[in-house]
Amino acid sequence: MRTLSRLRAAWVTLTGTGAAASVAFALLVFASVLASVAIPRESVGLRDGALQRVITASHRSDWTVTATAVFIDPISNEPLEVTAPDLAGANASFRSQLSAAGVPMASGPPAWSGLTSTEIQFAGAARAAGYAPPRFEMVYRTALARYSRVVAGHLPTQAGGSATGVVQAAVTASTAARFGLRVGTPLHAGPVQMVVTGIIQPALPASVFWTADATAARPQLTPAASSQPAYWTGALFIGARALPVVQPTLDPVMGATWWYPVAPGRLTVGQAGRLEAGLQSLVSSGAGVRGEPVTATITSSIPSILSPFIAGESAVAPVLQLLYVSLAVMGAVVVLLGAQLVVQRRAAEFTLMRARGAALYQLAWVALRASLVIAAAAGAAGAALAIGLTPRDGDAVAWWLAGVTIAVTLAGPVGVSVVPQRVASRRSGRDGGAARRAARRNSAARRIVIEAGLVALAVGGLVVLRNQGLGSGNSGVYPSAAPVLVAIPVAVVVLRCYPPLARQLARIAGRSRGVVAFVGLARATRSPSGIALPSFALVLVLAMVAFPEMISTSVSGGHPAPSPWLHAAQTALTQGAAIAAGFGVLVLLLSLLLTARTREMTLARMATMGLRRWQANLLLAAEALPPIVAAAIGGVVCAWLLAPLVGPSLNLGTFSGTGLAVAVNPAVIPLVTSAAGLLLAALLVLAVQALITYHRGSARALRIAD
Repeated sequence: MRTLSRLRAAWVTLTGTGAAASVAFALLVFASVLASVAIPRESVGLRDGALQRVITASHRSDWTVTATAVFIDPISNEPLEVTAPDLAGANASFRSQLSAAGVPMASGPPAWSGLTSTEIQFAGAARAAGYAPPRFEMVYRTALARYSRVVAGHLPTQAGGSATGVVQAAVTASTAARFGLRVGTPLHAGPVQMVVTGIIQPALPASVFWTADATAARPQLTPAASSQPAYWTGALFIGARALPVVQPTLDPVMGATWWYPVAPGRLTVGQAGRLEAGLQSLVSSGAGVRGEPVTATITSSIPSILSPFIAGESAVAPVLQLLYVSLAVMGAVVVLLGAQLVVQRRAAEFTLMRARGAALYQLAWVALRASLVIAAAAGAAGAALAIGLTPRDGDAVAWWLAGVTIAVTLAGPVGVSVVPQRVASRRSGRDGGAARRAARRNSAARRIVIEAGLVALAVGGLVVLRNQGLGSGNSGVYPSAAPVLVAIPVAVVVLRCYPPLARQLARIAGRSRGVVAFVGLARATRSPSGIALPSFALVLVLAMVAFPEMISTSVSGGHPAPSPWLHAAQTALTQGAAIAAGFGVLVLLLSLLLTARTREMTLARMATMGLRRWQANLLLAAEALPPIVAAAIGGVVCAWLLAPLVGPSLNLGTFSGTGLAVAVNPAVIPLVTSAAGLLLAALLVLAVQALITYHRGSARALRIAD
């Protein structure tokens, strides 16, 4: 308990009169950092899951890479002698190139390499009546013991005795049956003496080890030609030590094969693109062997499996990045509103410090030191929880967005607290009326400059979007903020049009017999300058709540394709809309909370003057709802503009599975529903505040004001 009391005292010392508001600010930072990190990571996770479903739907045998080459001297066109070390050296070279291409090697079934000779006629094997003498391929495979089961005898282990030079060989049971071979059967081709030392059965008979060359597992019949009768061909498996014996003597052409299994189980979206591009390059150009005049042909079904997914994912990723960049901006706005709440609670404290001679940098340090603690604690907690909830490789953009939120956490309270004190100090040394007029002129000029700069920034971003299109990664963050860019000029227009429209409504209300609506609207025309940020946020919220439904509706009209990344994208868009709605609730609550004290005083004074409760509630609604209605209208306009301004830059043709262009159309029902929900939520908050104020009594509010 003593430790808790000390921590509470230290917190109050750090945050001054804004202790409770600072706790709320920390929670907002926590939620914003959590959203900034978790949303992109969850998006990557959904796409990784879609990739795994594509992998699961494919055949396991498709996830292999095969290299083939023929060792022939390119100058003399004569066969080259190949040894087991030559195969091992080429294997190391290929593995290095596959690793550079991002190919994840699997440990099972085991990789293998081998040599297969041209057909050679051996004497000693049974010859079927009516057929030409049988022929045999000499086959050397590095993993023969892993892919076969010995039925009789043993596998070849050496070239033969040092004196006799007899080559050992193994044959499959099918080959032995066809050619009448048993353990100990001698075979010979010219001076090469061979003996069958083992009979084997294929293990994993469906594997490439046995299917790459059908003759390896069982004899194959070559049909009769005009010049010769039909004949049977079998395979003789020899050991590594036999290669230097048979090649100089028989001079066969040796075809080499290297086979590698790929492990797609942990393949991510980020790795898939690199894997597809790297393998496609090897398939197109082949793979060279260092120190050898050989270029191997690479074959694999992996690029054909990944290419459709990557094409779809490349269309989905920018759309999702557009979503979570906008959500991160909403989070930053929420944090900035939280900073305004803290500064509002500490305004009297800062004013007193300034009156006692505190410099502006001292005020900035007082505001910054609390923000440092909040940024470190709440930011770290939000990032840690996001990583815990999404335990997978994330998107680098997530940390950039979280960094923006932390920067707002640090700079927001400092700017909001110091600027008013700086303006106040300038006014104090001038004549009252002239100073106020000059301040108004300066404020108007600053507002024009800021609005012009923001509009120019928005237009520039939209021009970049039209010229370059949407991209993913850090380079695509600017155009990916397209909803934010559209919301900026819309919010500027709303804020410029709102005051004259509110005054006109007040004039109309003033002609009626009642005064409640007139007073409320008149007070609404004097809304504080802090309405700009909430209005912009609400405009963006409505646009982003409707945006996912706009995409889904457009895709549904174009007959969406079934392949899994589309489902993942729709899930991410739905989650984004829900988070945008949550941010909208926070923005609404914070914007109303910032002006709650003023409304509480209004209700208290109206109750003291004898105004009925329903009249006070009507006055409260007439004062608070006009800016929210204006923001709702702006949000509808912003969402409507997203279709022609951003829609052409979205590659939704991939979603339809046809590749044809899909027009983005505004979703009317979600727009109207979102705007109505915003107004209902505002009415609910105002009703709750009125109920609390009347429950406390007007005397308490008036005493606090005094």
